[in-house]
Amino acid sequence: MKFIFVMVGWKGTTNDLRVILEMIQNLDNHFLIPPKAKYYLADSGYTNIPSFLSPYHGERYQLCDYRGQQTPHGPK
Repeated sequence: MKFIFVMVGWKGTTNDLRVILEMIQNLDNHFLIPPKAKYYLADSGYTNIPSFLSPYHGERYQLCDYRGQQTPHGPK
């Protein structure tokens, strides 16, 4: 766990998605976009956009449900 990118200067009431979109669109930021078929795991407050995957609302994810499985099952 370590920070790979920090963007400062936005007010505390700014929508998180607006900040992410600004980081992606502004090439001067040197923000690292994951390679194809790789994603950043985002908080549930974000929407799914390319390269960012947020959990389904109301779905509980437990690590023990995925131990020993190679691929997820079902649409969620």
